[in-house]
Amino acid sequence: MGIPEKIKAIQDEIHRTQLNKATEHHIGLLKAKIAKLKREQESIAIKKSSKKSDGFDVKRTGDATVVFIGLPSVGKSTLLNKLTGSKSAIGAFQFTTLTVVPGVLEHRGARIQMLDLPGIIKGASSGKGLGRRILSVARSADIVLLVLDVFQPYHENVLINELNNIGIRLNQEPPNIVIEKSTTGGIAVAQQVKLKKMSEKLLKDILNVYGYTSARVVIREDIDSDQLVDFITGNKTYAHAITILNKIDLVDEKFLKNVSKNLASHITNNVRLVELGSGSSTKTRLLIDGLFQSQKYVEYFPIDVSDVLIDSAKELCEDYRNLKVTGIIDTYENGLDFIESYDDKPNLIIFLGSSFGNFSKKDGNNFLTKIHNLMKSSDYFLMGVDLKKDTQILHNAYNDTKGITKKFNLNVLERINKELDGNFKISEFIHEAHYNDSEGRIEMYLRSRSDQLVNIPKSNLCFELLKNELIHTENSYKFHISQIESLFEKIGFDITQIWFDSKKYFGLILAKKF
Repeated sequence: MGIPEKIKAIQDEIHRTQLNKATEHHIGLLKAKIAKLKREQESIAIKKSSKKSDGFDVKRTGDATVVFIGLPSVGKSTLLNKLTGSKSAIGAFQFTTLTVVPGVLEHRGARIQMLDLPGIIKGASSGKGLGRRILSVARSADIVLLVLDVFQPYHENVLINELNNIGIRLNQEPPNIVIEKSTTGGIAVAQQVKLKKMSEKLLKDILNVYGYTSARVVIREDIDSDQLVDFITGNKTYAHAITILNKIDLVDEKFLKNVSKNLASHITNNVRLVELGSGSSTKTRLLIDGLFQSQKYVEYFPIDVSDVLIDSAKELCEDYRNLKVTGIIDTYENGLDFIESYDDKPNLIIFLGSSFGNFSKKDGNNFLTKIHNLMKSSDYFLMGVDLKKDTQILHNAYNDTKGITKKFNLNVLERINKELDGNFKISEFIHEAHYNDSEGRIEMYLRSRSDQLVNIPKSNLCFELLKNELIHTENSYKFHISQIESLFEKIGFDITQIWFDSKKYFGLILAKKF
């Protein structure tokens, strides 16, 4: 049996083995064996190759090096040209860039080398296309820019996996351990911190796989089996990475620009912009531009539970001379309570996107009532809603061929694993989305492929999922505009204007308090 067959056999065994406390040692050992076999496979391939180098010939210059990694036609070349004035080829077709195109960004006295690499494809790390040659350039980078098409954000994992497969670890630090071989005495482990991610027995067994029979091991941080294998095998590169969502200007830009142009004609007073769930405030800029048509100064109060608004606030202040930003890192409710007692200046409260559809009917009613109760007579409220449309259109949108919604749905489990130490095996779940006509909503589920035991230590939860059992992850209500009009009237809103996109899939409602 050759190495590829051995790797496949072990991978199949891992797939068949249900992950739980009883099997985690076995699976950890199997993964270590795969890593060893892949290392052997790579060594053989290098020996067979007549090439001394597997990478592009790129000479480092300047004070730092930044590489652009992405799939074909995501806008890497355009970004490089904008930042550096280079002449990387641009075209509305894939694989425009066929070699490394360098550029230099001068920033505050520093010369930063930027490298536009050819687009990679899934499987690049195994040699598809120019994959390994392209990816190898990232080994010398100080920063890796993962450039994504905003319509295909799920490709981030593709890029991370491909880089990981050739030994590049993004936004990680080398494991803080020491291994010193000895001739006798077996394997002695000194734990300066307690191992929680793997047992000491698994650590010793993995060392045995790699030929260690006697060694002194000092553990200075809580590492897992993958980190241990990384340390043993060596030849790993640890790089900082930044993810860029490109082409965001194409997302509803025309629609929002139209709203922005007309907003000033409906709002007579100077207002403060208050945004619920601001995130990075990218699309909000169009509304800020609209307010500057009639106001010399604009105040912006973004409210979000994420500290991402710290960076976005700094960027906005740099880009707009007469903009004052006061970020509120808190829940909608607490942020609105703060706004209510702040001063008497009129507010334009905005709730963009279609997040209102994620509320239950009761919670949505309470949310709108809360906003209405705190509003002054001079305040405005602008809210987005996802409108009812043909059932097939809805089905296709939530079961898209590119897998965007699937990735979004499965991310729930990934976050639980990451933040609560859950052991959900992502590959054992199927994304499903159905339109419930009687309720007027899309219902999203994750279906278990097999009987499995789920453990979430930080929530003190342990439960069994049966094969085909569903986890209900989200509802997304769709509305007739008459439903929104009726709801607004019931709560006490007077609708000033409603804007629709060209297909009438989405609406923005501007209202005041009567």
